[in-house]
Amino acid sequence: MSVAELVLTRTLHYMDPHKPRRPEREAIAGHLVVGRKIFHTVERNTTPWLRQGYYHVMMDYKNKKRTVGRDRDGNPIKVAVRCFRPLDCPFSTILIHDAAGDNHLTLDGCIAPGIERNTETGSVRWSDAAMQDIFNELGGFEDGDISGRILILEVTNNWPGIEGTRETYWPYRAPVHNRRHDATCPVAPPLPLLPDRVPDAPDELLMHEMPQPGALED
Repeated sequence: MSVAELVLTRTLHYMDPHKPRRPEREAIAGHLVVGRKIFHTVERNTTPWLRQGYYHVMMDYKNKKRTVGRDRDGNPIKVAVRCFRPLDCPFSTILIHDAAGDNHLTLDGCIAPGIERNTETGSVRWSDAAMQDIFNELGGFEDGDISGRILILEVTNNWPGIEGTRETYWPYRAPVHNRRHDATCPVAPPLPLLPDRVPDAPDELLMHEMPQPGALED
């Protein structure tokens, strides 16, 4: 049993059969175990992304609000988007959150859960409902704060055909993150994150629709 509250596993690499092949359109499918439930996940085939390993994450809001419409005067209506944010500096912009309009092409390295999967494109459906269900499974959403509740995310494997871990990716990711975000992440990775507690074993795992079985595909 994993010691993490959230466990992410990648399962398949999808290509949309209705569109010309372009890497940024492709999807990495997987599933996320949270408590007693399993959710489908999707990632856009682009970088950056979380490598295999353990991460401390907190419940937080995305830095940018999402436009969901316009008011009578034509001004955009924006809402805050809840997420899980890694506390490791180089990975703090690679989030878990719902995909806007269930469209994985709106993601840029982030991970989106869903209740069901589009078996042709690999994307997910009812992503916003999945996030609400995840927060409920964890006892409710708590405002992100460095002094607030911290959870453990385990990423069990990488994208198809790519090796590496949180520690080996760190020296490559940190300089890029520092340049783009005017940050001061250390280039040398810390020691591997070793979880220090084990949550209670669930009685069973529940899922609306299990992912298609099979090995990773290129």
